[in-house]
Amino acid sequence: MPRPITLATAAPIATLLAALAIGWSSPAHAQINPFKGKGPRLEPSDTALMDRAASPLFQADTIKPGASNTWSNPATGNSGAVTIKGERQVQTMLCRNVQYDITVKARPGARTYLVDWCRTQDGTWKMR
Repeated sequence: MPRPITLATAAPIATLLAALAIGWSSPAHAQINPFKGKGPRLEPSDTALMDRAASPLFQADTIKPGASNTWSNPATGNSGAVTIKGERQVQTMLCRNVQYDITVKARPGARTYLVDWCRTQDGTWKMR
């Protein structure tokens, strides 16, 4: 069962959309905000909760596909889930495919993003 994440245990995460849009890796602890621009969007507190949900999953020594954490921000009404979809070796790196399902209160439906997180030789995790 997914474990809920609270605002009190939050930490920042990587800029998902920018990395996906331009295809480069960024540090694991920057910000995600797929809803930039006009209209409702994720707040920094939302991205911090998302990171707190995601990091233990993709950084675990061993983890099975389907492992999941949820997050919810009562201050914004935004929420989501982070799920491990699988893992594979890419060259010398362990990579985990992570699915982010994000619901912004004022937007209809959830948005889904798939990201590969890979452990580099120095042990840090980066988006691929």
